[in-house]
Amino acid sequence: MMEAVYTVLQSALANLNSITLPCPPCSSPWSIHLDYEELKYLSQQCVKTRFSSHLPSAGAESCHGPSYAHGLLRDDLTLLSCVAYPKGMRSRMIPIAKLMYWFFIIDNILDEPSEMGTDIESAEVLLARVVDVLEGREEIESRRKLNVCVKKQKTISIIVDTAREWWNEMRAFGYVMHLQARMVKSMTEYLNAHRFLIIHRSSSPQAVLDMENYLHYRGMAGGWWPCLVAMEFGLDLHLEEEVLSHPYIRALQRSTAWYVYWVNDIASFKKELLEDNIQCNLIPVLYVKQVIETEARR
Repeated sequence: MMEAVYTVLQSALANLNSITLPCPPCSSPWSIHLDYEELKYLSQQCVKTRFSSHLPSAGAESCHGPSYAHGLLRDDLTLLSCVAYPKGMRSRMIPIAKLMYWFFIIDNILDEPSEMGTDIESAEVLLARVVDVLEGREEIESRRKLNVCVKKQKTISIIVDTAREWWNEMRAFGYVMHLQARMVKSMTEYLNAHRFLIIHRSSSPQAVLDMENYLHYRGMAGGWWPCLVAMEFGLDLHLEEEVLSHPYIRALQRSTAWYVYWVNDIASFKKELLEDNIQCNLIPVLYVKQVIETEARR
């Protein structure tokens, strides 16, 4: 069945140009942080320092070298930060902007088959070292010595060092302990979800996720939950557990998470189909679900 699904989806390649996306269901004007221009300048200086001074990259996918830095500057993720956090305290927006750039980088690295999207060993090293940083542990030396190629070692070091930078800056603001704990928990779940998807992608290259696993792991891998904690950090809020556990609040957060990664899946479907990387995309997941339900009714 999985091969048949792939055949049908691949046949859509000829009609990719005819696929259009509807307008977002929101007509209200966007708010943007008042310090956007200044924050953009500071973020760009950080990107140039962090990513332009390393070895020349073999391609835009590699997170060291000039071409990757140019791509980050072109995409202007500071704008994303300033739209997502329009009321954030100015001083706290700098580590938040760094977090947004970091999310973009690690998500591409863990999702791209040409990087670590199917490289379980390298991904394991990366994820373990990032968790060490978040939990304040000294990095275990053996993790540095595992059999990872030189290019991947450079990539891992950049991502880990960048994580340490924004995390230490957040903690320097007096990040309250229960908020730190929520960030560590949500970020660990985010990384573990990517780990599951990498294992699935490498072990079953033509197996689309079932709906249950899609809703759980894709939701965690979307990055929304750590961003939710970052919103509280940016506003210097400390929501109590009584608020966070309220059924309405939980339903609102869950619905927002679904909306974020469903829109992302629809918008990126063309690209992922061309790259033969659609195992974790909503469109083929829904298609497989429909095929299974149709077969069950016969």
